[in-house]
Amino acid sequence: MLTIIYDAEKGEAIPDGLTKKYVDRFVLQAKDLPANLVTTVSSSLVVDEFRLRVVRGEIHPKAIKFVFEGKDIWVEDDGRLASWPLGFCDHVSNTLREIAQAKRERNKAL
Repeated sequence: MLTIIYDAEKGEAIPDGLTKKYVDRFVLQAKDLPANLVTTVSSSLVVDEFRLRVVRGEIHPKAIKFVFEGKDIWVEDDGRLASWPLGFCDHVSNTLREIAQAKRERNKAL
């Protein structure tokens, strides 16, 4: 079982350009070792890469779970998550929403 704990503040920071290699390592280890593998990450890109590997069939959906604030989040075979708790991998979307809001406010002031 691959357990990926998402912690935006204390998780391991993986550079965007190394995400695929990072996930490759866990996919290979999971095939070679029957034991549980656990990692804590702070990047939604890493989470999405694991989801992609499920869709590609490299990871069985029942062989992986994400954990956020102590709650398990399971991956469907199409890469969707069974649940998406508030605060889970939402930093990018929150920032984009703030950019859009700031642009609207700036345009109103013009």
